[in-house]
Order: sequence, then structure tokens, then C-alpha cells
Amino acid sequence: MNHKQIERIVQKVFEKAKKGSVSHSKYALAKQVVKEINALNPKTIERAYSRYIEKKDTISTPNPETVSFFCKYIGYPDYETYMNENSNHKIIHIDKKKSKEKKTGGSEKNGKIKKKYTWSFTLKIVIVLGAIFNIANQFMREKIQLLIAPLSE
Repeated sequence: MNHKQIERIVQKVFEKAKKGSVSHSKYALAKQVVKEINALNPKTIERAYSRYIEKKDTISTPNPETVSFFCKYIGYPDYETYMNENSNHKIIHIDKKKSKEKKTGGSEKNGKIKKKYTWSFTLKIVIVLGAIFNIANQFMREKIQLLIAPLSE
């Protein structure tokens, strides 16, 4: 799924929700969307708001079903129709297996991949620093023993 297009869809969802809601807080807007489409959890909608409106990249992307509900909310029967009418890229079919493969394959820069990279990088630094510390410790022990040896005779 095209993340720029999903971002536009989410923005349109919340623009429409603002028209029907007195409060414009994230929670109130999510409740407004749920009231109209009655198919999603407000937390799911709030996560989409956090990801695309507040630009929090650590939040996961919505699944294809959620995006399809968003498209229905803004007046399109599904994501494919939205893409065909709003993009130069024609979408024929959403393959859920390929969508999941992309998430686990590492081609996206989501929060999980960043955390994995950070942990592996941190682990490498700790190992290298530990090795340097051990080498320096051995070297210093040898120097100290050489200095102490003549004194103890």
C-alpha cells in the first residue's frame, strides 16, 4: 500500500470528522468516525491519527481492512477505487500476504526495524568496548607486574 496515499486518506478522514464533531481532540474525532462507520475501534483510529497527523513513525501502519474502512468513510467503496480515482498508479488487487511480507521483510522503516537496528548497533558497540577494555586491562596488569617484580626481590 502506498503510504503517501494512506496519509492523504487519513487526513481526509479527520477533516471529515472535524465537520461532525464539536471537539477536535484526537479522541473526539476518533469517536466521531466510529459513530459513523461503526466498524473500527477508536484506538485504531487514534493510532492512525498519531502515525499520519502527528507524524509518529514508531506507530504501526494501519492494516488493509482499516484503510478500506477509511476509504468508505470518505466516500469510496474501497482502497482500489480510491487509488484508481486519485492516483496515476492503478491498483487492481490488495494482496494481504504481500503486505505482511513487506512489514516483516524490512523494506519499510517502521518502529520495529529501527529498534532492531538500534539494539544490534548498541550490542556491537558494547562488544567492541568490552574487548578494548579487556586488552587494556591485560596490558596494564603486565606493566604493573613488571614494575612490582624488581621491588619484591
